Amino acid sequence: MAAGCYKDYGNYDYVDIQRVEIQFENASHFNLTQGDVLEVNPKYPDIVVNHPENYEFTWILDGETRPEWNAMNFKWRMDELMDGVRLVIEVKDKRTDVVYMNYVTVNVIGVYNNDYSWMILSDDEGKSRLSFLSVTDLLDTDSKEQPEGSDQYYYDGERFITDAYIGDLGSGPIALQEHWREGIDWDDNVVGNVCVFQKSGAVDLEGKGFTKEIDMSDAFVGKKYPDANTVLYPGSFLEYVDVVRDQDGKLYSRLKLSSSVYNSEYFLPTPLKVEGEDEVLTNCTVCRGFYMSNRFGYQVIYDGNNKRLLYFQDGSGDYDTPAEGASGIIPIEVDDKFYKEDVVPLGDLKGYDLLHISQSAASGEGWSSYYGFFELLKDESTGKLFLQRFVLTKKWGADMPEITSMTKHEIKGLPAVPSVCAFPTYNLPEYAFFAIGKDLYMVDIVNMSDAELYYHFDSDITAMDYGSVRNIHLAVGLEDGSFFVLGANAAKNIKDEHKLVYQAPEKV
Repeated sequence: MAAGCYKDYGNYDYVDIQRVEIQFENASHFNLTQGDVLEVNPKYPDIVVNHPENYEFTWILDGETRPEWNAMNFKWRMDELMDGVRLVIEVKDKRTDVVYMNYVTVNVIGVYNNDYSWMILSDDEGKSRLSFLSVTDLLDTDSKEQPEGSDQYYYDGERFITDAYIGDLGSGPIALQEHWREGIDWDDNVVGNVCVFQKSGAVDLEGKGFTKEIDMSDAFVGKKYPDANTVLYPGSFLEYVDVVRDQDGKLYSRLKLSSSVYNSEYFLPTPLKVEGEDEVLTNCTVCRGFYMSNRFGYQVIYDGNNKRLLYFQDGSGDYDTPAEGASGIIPIEVDDKFYKEDVVPLGDLKGYDLLHISQSAASGEGWSSYYGFFELLKDESTGKLFLQRFVLTKKWGADMPEITSMTKHEIKGLPAVPSVCAFPTYNLPEYAFFAIGKDLYMVDIVNMSDAELYYHFDSDITAMDYGSVRNIHLAVGLEDGSFFVLGANAAKNIKDEHKLVYQAPEKV
């Protein structure tokens, strides 16, 4: 192998190439909502900043560029949905034709598809009105924009939409209930439908743009309600069976042809009974649980006439016969060992008024899935309030669910019976909230400490929702149409000045 050097006779042109390093100091990943403006301001070396005329700038988004994307910084309204798309900046040195580059990644989601957002149903002079608080992302707890001394999750990019539904939605609003279908593929991003229950007739909206998919009267056999005066109230939408109730607490169900399609079959006009009993159930409340895609197979119903809890069966746990037992209503069986404790029997709540029941996350041993339930009970003789919790699971191969724990604790410190209460839905629960007039109270349900005043509003509290991701936010609606979001992360340790996360710019 030979090596040698050539003498420089001075007949070459040399250019001092200075490397251009492009940096993104603030962020290299951007989460936006459709319609937001994306601004990216890279940090360039002084040679570029002081002599931009020597460079050409080209921004390339998902492989495409535009003539106007030729500045040092990028600013553009993002109207298309994107998932992990690269936004590349190319800087070309005009003197050497050397091109330098770097990139950021961009996610753009639909206005109504955000995990931290809220749907709001309100009464606008009798008319149903659907509003939406669209939240793009949350600030990191260590963000420079985070208020000093706070560990709450504040919003990073929010938009309040006062009329999410365009047109006449209906009148006499009652409640919203989101429900899901099963994904067709393992990576199917399922967006839930939203059922709007109202006195003028319930409607089911698709969840991406809130357009009407069906009048719920059309979801019954014959495309009409069982009676002319039927008003539907929320129920539970499971994998194979849906159940709703009417104004008298009668229950109606449908067995869906496919768990992967919304509204794939009709509700039967015949109200439900408990298996083996002759009387039609009335004065019932369906526990509003979340979608259980793991085929847990049961939901809880309160029979107000007989003051007992019942199981509502979704279907069989056998994949070969999924419809077996669908829509069956059966008594809840509890091992006698739990009734040796100071608890109220689930099958006999006589002597107590059930003020609230809801479902939550829970934990247990082994690989089975566990679901918790909250009961807010009022002792008819003493007026005392109690929080009773029970956890159930259904192990593979078992015919029936199994109660794994039951506890009952008195709730102390509330000056009156709450008109509205909110219990956590996701993650393991830590706190519960109770509304009495204009005052909001909090209870640490891990240690069952006395209730303490959490927040005071200028109008009576009429609605609350604690179904936020990781139980970190509590939504509150007031009688005067105001809407608030409060921080609920480590609620017992929050300073008063850090509790308010958001207030809507106008009343709904």
